[in-house]
Amino acid sequence: MTGHPRLVLLTVFTLHNLEEVLAWSGEPPVGVTRLGLTPDLFRRDRFALATAILTAGEAAILANSARQSVNSTPVFLGTTGAAALGVNAVGHLVRTASTRKYNPGVVTSPLLLSSAVAAIRAIASDTLTSRQTAVTVAAAGAVTVPAILCALKAASALRP
Repeated sequence: MTGHPRLVLLTVFTLHNLEEVLAWSGEPPVGVTRLGLTPDLFRRDRFALATAILTAGEAAILANSARQSVNSTPVFLGTTGAAALGVNAVGHLVRTASTRKYNPGVVTSPLLLSSAVAAIRAIASDTLTSRQTAVTVAAAGAVTVPAILCALKAASALRP
């Protein structure tokens, strides 16, 4: 088992984040006030720091998943982390299709999605059943938005 799919995914995620930060208008996504978020959380400097926090977290999770053993926690977390990036990519594609406007991150989303699928296959192969892999993908769907919100809150605390 090689770490290449993990490295490719992390590289693509970094490019995805770069696209988001460079194209970021500073305006919060529509409807975030329903989540109790204020527009100041979405300042470009805070948004850039939040993406760096998320990238560092993903790097740690993906690196740790290389220590595979059957049904191990690192494998579950690595698969969930990779799936979370796939969920993020799908979110960008859906948002763009529904608004018919450019959404920062959408250009790199197809590559992020395919890299996430390749990493999930590499991490989960020979260690997780199809059902266990499906559970990790579902868990990714549940943790993606809260992880982004936590990173934004942390960035806000670090960059008052």
